[in-house]
Amino acid sequence: MADLNIESAVIGYVGKIQTCRQLADQLTRLKLKRILVDPVMGDRGEMYAGFGEDYLEAIKQLVKLATVITPNMTELAFKRNQIDGTINRRPADRRNSGL
Repeated sequence: MADLNIESAVIGYVGKIQTCRQLADQLTRLKLKRILVDPVMGDRGEMYAGFGEDYLEAIKQLVKLATVITPNMTELAFKRNQIDGTINRRPADRRNSGL
């Protein structure tokens, strides 16, 4: 393994806060040239079941290390804090809230 030279990483679905933190620690330690993160956490205006504010914050920390991110529109909106209030609101609820 001594001759193995890792320069890049691709991160997709993580699923757990602790794993996000461990990945962030390892990516920081490795000082990679390129890191692509797909912050898989929601779609159609909703977070996936089981994810909440803590997971969103963990993903945001991981995304800060990326040189490239590939979010869908929902994930981008969550990252930019453009979806208000409660996670897992239905799209019809947002239409009535002025978003």
